[in-house]
Amino acid sequence: MKRVKISLYLLIFLGIALFFSFLTKKESPSNLFPDLSSATRIEIGEGCILQKVDKEWMVLLGEKDLAQADKEKVEVFLFRLAKAKEDVLISEKEEKHRIFGVDKGIQVRIAKKTKVLADFIVGNMCADFTSVYLRKRDSDKVFLARNFPYIMKNPDYWLKAMEQ
Repeated sequence: MKRVKISLYLLIFLGIALFFSFLTKKESPSNLFPDLSSATRIEIGEGCILQKVDKEWMVLLGEKDLAQADKEKVEVFLFRLAKAKEDVLISEKEEKHRIFGVDKGIQVRIAKKTKVLADFIVGNMCADFTSVYLRKRDSDKVFLARNFPYIMKNPDYWLKAMEQ
């Protein structure tokens, strides 16, 4: 009889513990962007376009000139973007966009051929110098993106260094 009581109390205790673990369990934040490894085109700002040509990343210079891009820089950039999470929602109000710099900011569009994979605006940098405010172009939600890759809109940054 004593064993039955102890088993019953233990079962009740485990049930209560399980109940509270479900209550306090937080969902892990979802990624801001899908897998970007299939991207074939990256547009950064108004004058920086990276284009994948025959498995090689190229930088569009001027109207039609192409130069080889630093593949590692591009792949690291895409990898870090794909890891960005929706973990800190800062605002959902359009009137606050200007405060966070996501009204204009640096516009970035990543596509696979004609399918847009990511289209967003990078706003002001935060005080820790590793986070930025970010807004998807079709949304009013402003997120704090931690450990976000620095966005270089100068095409020269993306060029592959000349080997000597």
